Amino acid sequence: MLRGIIMNFTGGYRKAAGSVLVISIVVLFFYQFPHVIGASNSFVASGDDLNGISSGTLVFMQSGTEYQVRPGSTASFIHENEETGEREILTRTVLDDRVEDGERELNVRDADGEGAIWLSDSNAFRVEMLTVPLLGFLVAFLSSLEGIILLIFLPAAVLLYTELIRLWDKLEA
Repeated sequence: MLRGIIMNFTGGYRKAAGSVLVISIVVLFFYQFPHVIGASNSFVASGDDLNGISSGTLVFMQSGTEYQVRPGSTASFIHENEETGEREILTRTVLDDRVEDGERELNVRDADGEGAIWLSDSNAFRVEMLTVPLLGFLVAFLSSLEGIILLIFLPAAVLLYTELIRLWDKLEA
């Protein structure tokens, strides 16, 4: 009787462990291989990276040569830092656009999120394709040592435990 209650109880854990394992593997697969869904790059947004996209958002970017970057979308630009003179990649949310001297310019927030800078539309080389809020926290955790241990060892321990209980029951019968 008690063993039946334990097996029903562990059966739920077995299903939950299997579901967590499958969901984690699928999420990590799309994060590592974004080209499967047509994206060329993926990253987890942190508060320092982007203005306008919340921290922990999983962002998929699409690369190419011609874009119709619009206000509200996120894009990556090649930008020359005025202080150091070095070229850097900025990934920011576009606030506004304008046409000046026949060239389209895009208004993005600076790194501090206080001011704004105008960048040429031709400097955009990636644009946001898909964002999934909060899923980035799962990706960041699963990429850590603790996440790998939890992803591999915890579901494996639950599955092993339930299999040993079943084996013990068969040997007793």
